[in-house]
Amino acid sequence: MKGAGTRLLMAATLALAVGCGEEAVGDEPFAVMLPDDLVFDETPALKRLTDVYEATGKGVVLLMEVPREDTRRYGVVESTPQADGTLLIHDMVEKPDPADAPSNWAIVGRYVFPPGFCQRIRNTEPGTHNEIQLTDAMRALAQDEGMIGVPLT
Repeated sequence: MKGAGTRLLMAATLALAVGCGEEAVGDEPFAVMLPDDLVFDETPALKRLTDVYEATGKGVVLLMEVPREDTRRYGVVESTPQADGTLLIHDMVEKPDPADAPSNWAIVGRYVFPPGFCQRIRNTEPGTHNEIQLTDAMRALAQDEGMIGVPLT
């Protein structure tokens, strides 16, 4: 993976921000790291995610367990634990009411996306607040091709 950065000079959804990097990433897999999430782990989180991507070819996201009452602050996944300690993601929802959250596995700001993911963002219909949400594009990816969650350790 090569490195590139994109900076927005106006307010936008995360999906639009990620989509702005399309020219830089071309038809390559790419990582997204949100600067407002500081992650400390024995093995760097991005290394863990890229290793899983290289092994599976599927989109990968970092996850952490949160108290059920905090699920309203995160994208939350529905998943199945795998023998290797990862989670196979089936579905996800952005900031659910705790009573409706499919789990307490929350998405942390580290992602690895496969080639073509920016096209998927462009094809995503506006959802919550009539905005295109990254979670909705990721949900489609999970349902069409599968996505893997890597728990924060």
